[in-house]
Amino acid sequence: MKFTTPCFVRVEDVEERAKLLRWMFAIEYAGRYRIDKTNSIVAAGLDDGCADVVSCNTSVGLVSYGLIDCGENIELFKALAAMNDENDLEQWFIDELGHFEKCIVKEANIVGWIMLYGKTPRKATAEEIVEHFKEK
Repeated sequence: MKFTTPCFVRVEDVEERAKLLRWMFAIEYAGRYRIDKTNSIVAAGLDDGCADVVSCNTSVGLVSYGLIDCGENIELFKALAAMNDENDLEQWFIDELGHFEKCIVKEANIVGWIMLYGKTPRKATAEEIVEHFKEK
């Protein structure tokens, strides 16, 4: 499975970082996982396709490599990190009327969405997800 949106988040709390890495493992994020008590950055979508706790506390290098800076917003990070080309689990969908919802199963119920909202949804783009979380 290919995850498509490189991003990072600052998570000061060690337990929250561990919880986040377990979540990444649960959605089948490929790669290595480790917890570094001296570090507060968790990155996803690195060149090797891995998720890892980055070895420095600076975001300058990560942004220059094209990773989206989620600040301390773990939910934004999860929304971006979950974007992949194989399934719909934990991915956000939007329709032309602006209904925006997260899929909690591997395959979105498109028919149910159409019955509920009357419009066909599509996976939200990274830009739409960032904008959605800015508004929250």
